[in-house]
Amino acid sequence: MAIEALRDKPGALKQIQDFQASEVFLQGQARFAPLGIIPPESFVGKISIENGSNKLRVSRKSDEAHFEQYGEDDFPTGKLKEFLSAQDQVKIGSFSTFRGIWRENQLREKLIKSVDDDDSATLTNIHDGRNWLIDACFYLTFALIAYGIFRRLEKKRSLGLASFAAICIFAGLTCVWQVLFGLPSATTENVTLHDIDWISLPDSLLETRGQSAKGDPENIGKINPMVKSYADLSKTFQEGDHAKFNGIVQKLSDDFAKVAPLQWHDFKNLTPEQNFNAAQPFVTCMALYLVALILVFVSWLIWQDPLQKSAVGIAYVALTIHIIGLLVRIWIQGRPPVTNLYSSAIFISLGAVIFGLLFERIYRNGIGTAAAAIVGFVSLIIAHNLAMDGDTMEMLQAVLDTNLWLATHVVCITLGYVAMFVAGILAILYILRGILDLRFDKKAASSISSMIYGVTCFAVIFSFVGTMLGGIWADQSWGRFWGWDPKENGALLIVIWSAIVLHSRWGGIAKDRGIAALAIGGNIVTAWSWFGTNLLQEGLHSYGFSDSGFIWLMRFNATQLLFIAIAYLPKRLWRSELRSDPKTA
Repeated sequence: MAIEALRDKPGALKQIQDFQASEVFLQGQARFAPLGIIPPESFVGKISIENGSNKLRVSRKSDEAHFEQYGEDDFPTGKLKEFLSAQDQVKIGSFSTFRGIWRENQLREKLIKSVDDDDSATLTNIHDGRNWLIDACFYLTFALIAYGIFRRLEKKRSLGLASFAAICIFAGLTCVWQVLFGLPSATTENVTLHDIDWISLPDSLLETRGQSAKGDPENIGKINPMVKSYADLSKTFQEGDHAKFNGIVQKLSDDFAKVAPLQWHDFKNLTPEQNFNAAQPFVTCMALYLVALILVFVSWLIWQDPLQKSAVGIAYVALTIHIIGLLVRIWIQGRPPVTNLYSSAIFISLGAVIFGLLFERIYRNGIGTAAAAIVGFVSLIIAHNLAMDGDTMEMLQAVLDTNLWLATHVVCITLGYVAMFVAGILAILYILRGILDLRFDKKAASSISSMIYGVTCFAVIFSFVGTMLGGIWADQSWGRFWGWDPKENGALLIVIWSAIVLHSRWGGIAKDRGIAALAIGGNIVTAWSWFGTNLLQEGLHSYGFSDSGFIWLMRFNATQLLFIAIAYLPKRLWRSELRSDPKTA
């Protein structure tokens, strides 16, 4: 079919063959192929979409500056029939801050159902905003929070200070809501339109030959000028011709500068993303969590108070950097915090640290800091290795392209992972200190047992709620609430396992040592739900991971089984006070 299309274009096939046989191509293809990318084509003009409509319409006098420059008769506006076709994926517009970070990508990415005429096209889905009653409910909630703070401060402070604080709280919450979710109406006026995919150089050559699955038939036989520029760039580099090299670089820069105003929304975060990647905030956090962990371990031997306070301080510094890094990532990506395995590891690390430091503030014995540092460090190690696979802010899978469920179901499930891992780490600390630490007394053991219980309660609630929300999402996306998919089964296993832990404690089936062993078993269940289900490469949730992690998962499971076995060493081998405590039986 591609050859037939080329035959219909006299000279096109010869042009391709001449280019691929040229010295520029033969000498430079190995260098220039991975060198750069070609921006997607942009529509000449602006478009508008009304809230609640599936019609995309051309704005004939949209850009006042250009309108004044060209005049009414010469105003440049393209024709949709020449630019679009059915099933094209496109992006629209550049939005303001108050369009909603968490919904703007969902509103920007469109699938074309049909092209009606030169001035209008029909979208596959309705371009819909949000019912104003939802906003009213949230604003009422914000007002109640502000009123509660006002009443509390009124008793201790002046009326003016209480009023000012309440107003600031209400304004702050409202601002956060607007930045994250935007105004109820989704009406979009006078915005740009462009294709969704940036094209690599090899793909552009395949499109030229008509061998690309995503290629436009109109581009068969046409060599993109940027491909030639990249080829010349490689050739001049190889020849050491600095003047020509710099000239080509300048030409490419100018070409991208022409594209940038039409695709500003895709370009605007390039510098922040580059600076974010260069800063490597999560690598810094990883190092700080390790330092905090070492200080806690040393504090259990010598200088307990000063070292534990230092560890807590370092953990708080790391937590601050961690939160800022995650917020910047959310802003750059325009998505909720968890969108793939890499971001889930970052979020799990953050949640675990918050849990641990809350426990440390309550009990002040170093155990919370240790748990926070361990899960924080290990999770960031996992994230660091996942980042080696490439882009950590890649395009979402189509089924995941809904920020509502990413911000609810996925976050709830991930918080369940966090709680289970924290409970497991606390249990490991309980076992190891009980066996090895002479200074580990019954009071410290009781505090860890209480932490395990509390965080397991948290795990069962969020895992259950997250699983139910996932069922609702599945019903909307796939037409069934539950399908015994491996990922669904993994989430259900977490709910069941955490319920087993709680009922074992409530019914007196297991005492502190048994509960700790069960919590360590929860690490295996959670790791399987988080990573293991993807290794099966079966089911609708099987995306984002490969079988390369199988060995590491098995090693992790083996270590957890070893800790469970250690937990049941005879009590006479335990060196702490627990050897004589019947509650640890």
